Amino acid sequence: GNPGSQYTHTRHNIGFLAVDELARRWQVTMKPVAEVHGDLGCVMINGRRVHLLKPTTFMNLSGKSVQAALSLLDITNLERLLVIIDDIYLPVGGLRARPKGSPGGHNGLKDVERKLVTPDYPRLRVGVGTVPE
Repeated sequence: GNPGSQYTHTRHNIGFLAVDELARRWQVTMKPVAEVHGDLGCVMINGRRVHLLKPTTFMNLSGKSVQAALSLLDITNLERLLVIIDDIYLPVGGLRARPKGSPGGHNGLKDVERKLVTPDYPRLRVGVGTVPE
């Protein structure tokens, strides 16, 4: 997603909206954490610690925030990461999860891959459809 009120409810911020909804349901308080270049929250779910991250870098630079959060939280197993992104090629509300893969033209995923030096991390694509004509 992108920070700033002008992006809050745009379709390309669906990842932020998903994190916001998880934070609401799990009663997680998101707080700015300068070291991760984003807002971070934590909750225990079924005995497992779950961290939520909303990068305050712009989407195209989100790899910086993801890399910093993984480092700060001492997470080395990328199977424990899930990146949620918008996908214009999926119908609105459609979902596609993959354990790894290519960025598929998504600049946010390109940056995450560049920073993590691997495409081997899980991602969830949320359909936002094509731009209305």
